[in-house]
Amino acid sequence: MKKLFIIFTSLCLLTLQAMAQTGTTSWVSVGSDGKLKYNPDEKGNVIPDFSAVGYKNGDVAIPTATVVKTISAVSGDNTSNIQNAINAVAALPMNTDGIRGALLLKAGTYNINSTVYISSSGIVIRGEGNGTILMATKTAQYSLITVNGSGGFSANTSTSKKIQGTYIPIGAKTFTLPAGHGFVAGDDVMLQRKPNQAWINMLGMNVLSKIPCDNGGCNTDWTPAAYTINYLRKIVAVNGNTITLDAPNVDVIDSKYAEGFIMKYTWSGKIENSGVESLYIDSKYANANDENHGWHGVSFSNSKNGWVENVEVHHFGYAAVTVNESAAWISILNCKNIDPISQTIGGRKYSFNINGQRNLVKNCSTKGGRHDYVTGAQTAGPNAFVSSTAANQQADIGPHHRWGTGALFDNIKGDFEQNAQNRLGYGTGHGWSGAQTMYWNCTSPTFRINNPTQHINWAIGCKGTVTDVGNQYNGSPGVTQSNGNFIDGIQYLYDKQLADRLNTAVVPPNPVPDNLAKEKR
Repeated sequence: MKKLFIIFTSLCLLTLQAMAQTGTTSWVSVGSDGKLKYNPDEKGNVIPDFSAVGYKNGDVAIPTATVVKTISAVSGDNTSNIQNAINAVAALPMNTDGIRGALLLKAGTYNINSTVYISSSGIVIRGEGNGTILMATKTAQYSLITVNGSGGFSANTSTSKKIQGTYIPIGAKTFTLPAGHGFVAGDDVMLQRKPNQAWINMLGMNVLSKIPCDNGGCNTDWTPAAYTINYLRKIVAVNGNTITLDAPNVDVIDSKYAEGFIMKYTWSGKIENSGVESLYIDSKYANANDENHGWHGVSFSNSKNGWVENVEVHHFGYAAVTVNESAAWISILNCKNIDPISQTIGGRKYSFNINGQRNLVKNCSTKGGRHDYVTGAQTAGPNAFVSSTAANQQADIGPHHRWGTGALFDNIKGDFEQNAQNRLGYGTGHGWSGAQTMYWNCTSPTFRINNPTQHINWAIGCKGTVTDVGNQYNGSPGVTQSNGNFIDGIQYLYDKQLADRLNTAVVPPNPVPDNLAKEKR
């Protein structure tokens, strides 16, 4: 009987410990219908739905392209070997899914002395895993593979309609427009937020020029025109003067400080349904600080609905993958950036670098990067970084500078810092790095989380020290809940939001990847 009592007591203690190690948040919970229930604050702000990101919003799986051409490595420079093969695939017709086919690079080492371009829709470059090695050999900074259309997206200002109301909260998907607005379901539109000088003054971004920087007197004050940000959206429903968008508002529109507009846009010359798969990308270099060699493994510009999957990048100077401002809906899945080679200073070693909008980075890992999972200046959200790791970090993870909005960092595990803060005089006056940034169930030694006035940054369910003491700015603490305990029942916010939106069961991500890829030298 005594033994049974001891066992029962031990089980009770274990149960209590398990309960104590799970957390809750006032912002969101699982409702009786099994879906997330969002709880607004006193102004109506809610956690945004970050799930409409990546290839075709995550609504469908990335297609498996049929191999239509195969090549093997040749001696010497393989730039023409690969480019000619890409061009041959580009000449083929597209199928009903918008795919021309895959170019298969057989196992071998392909020395590449210049950029190879995917400039047409529906083309996939595929290797045979780590057996297909693309080696950057040029002694200059360059992208090895560039997925690049022509033209770009531009607003049709003649269709612009002002959003009605004095306060449009974070997370809103429905908006009221003037009568006779002319929009219909299916329209591609921009949600434009246009701030005024009072907003810049409120944030303290009008005094950056008075803060000394490394070179002396080089900081620049923010201006309203530079911070007018256009968010790409689609109208999914129209009910009289009310429209509903496919993704939420991720920045406050308060009539005291900003105006909001809806307008159509066009995107000329973009390419779609092109990707890079199953490659080992490496760069030759002269020494540990060499700056004249491969710089970006894969880059996207003027592209929509693209992907990089199962790609390892070693020894590049800037990034494994860069998504530029003119690219959107790109998925980066199961990729690695290992041991980048360049000086460990600004503008280098940004492993997965997102400047475009509505992109997804998931199940990735890094070693030796600086800003491993990062958004840039005026980066429009949502963007999501999910279930990824960083080892031997040289700088922080998070929005980097100048007001990136609507970024989710979901189950990101690092060994240095994850921050959303006012960077003030860093660079040439970075100022507020970002707003409406969510750290969800993340793990790091330190999180520096501050709230810009009237805006929100969250650290919910994170394991590590959460502080409002920034590197250059102290105060205005961000929203911190359940510090030290993951949120019970909502391990991955992105996966749960996606499942709710698609009315499907949650599909857990792959296990968080090993940080250390096996070296292949």
